[in-house]
Amino acid sequence: MSTTVRVLFVDDSELDVRALVEQLSGADVICEHRRVATAAALSDALASQEWDIAISEWELRYLDAAAVAAALRSRGLYVPLIVASTPPDEELAAEVMQGGRGTTSRKRRRFAWRW
Repeated sequence: MSTTVRVLFVDDSELDVRALVEQLSGADVICEHRRVATAAALSDALASQEWDIAISEWELRYLDAAAVAAALRSRGLYVPLIVASTPPDEELAAEVMQGGRGTTSRKRRRFAWRW
């Protein structure tokens, strides 16, 4: 039986998002998703729908993972946030988590934190 997951992608690459959606589909997951790349689009997405998970690039042209984490916290949303790229260092990853209730796991230089 398939599982439906609502995924908010914070990414400037439609191709990257399509590849991740295809991987999830191969795992028998129905992926309802939306891609955003700006703070305004992120705010709209968070206000308009509930999300099961957020997957973000570390740094985009107009947005970064710290801003995504802050937006989730400011709305009181306890949505798991996965950062799908490597931050420059662990101190910056820890900075993203400050002020939130979360844990960090490191695997192959990728960080994920859960609120």
